[in-house]
Amino acid sequence: GDETATDLVALTRSVAYVLGAEARRRGITIQTALPAADAVAPVRGTVGSWQTIVFNLLLNAVAHTPTGAAVDVRVAPRADGGARFETRNPGIIDPAVRSSLFDPFVGARADGTGLGLALVAGRVAELGGAIAAEADDGDVLFRVDAPAASSASSASPTSSPSSTSTASTEVRA
Repeated sequence: GDETATDLVALTRSVAYVLGAEARRRGITIQTALPAADAVAPVRGTVGSWQTIVFNLLLNAVAHTPTGAAVDVRVAPRADGGARFETRNPGIIDPAVRSSLFDPFVGARADGTGLGLALVAGRVAELGGAIAAEADDGDVLFRVDAPAASSASSASPTSSPSSTSTASTEVRA
């Protein structure tokens, strides 16, 4: 097929920069932990798809972070050759919406449509990735595991989805 690949490190750096002004306006710091560009293989999917995912997750984290606090953003390589994107911010996931967090029109913000996370989950699923949300110790963590761009054509029969999340909401393609 028409294989597309995205540099998730560069894209995350760019989105963090773009959202930095909004974060500062709210008194929030965006802290990035990004490896050298060559430490993470390109991930499957278009830049547009990944902009949707990264922008919405980071904006969501900023919107739910109290003034004076920080949002942590991290990209790391995965053992299977793919990459992991994470946002972590102080907060909670309302137990009433936890199980439906990635459904359309579910949201905790009065000014939100509740479509951001549903859109993100749909894009992640289309790309063959997995998304999870966890809340622990006063922090909310969103994690996206992305397949390497090359993994579509060279999927090994030994690869199996790892599911180590305990108290999390996970959507998998």
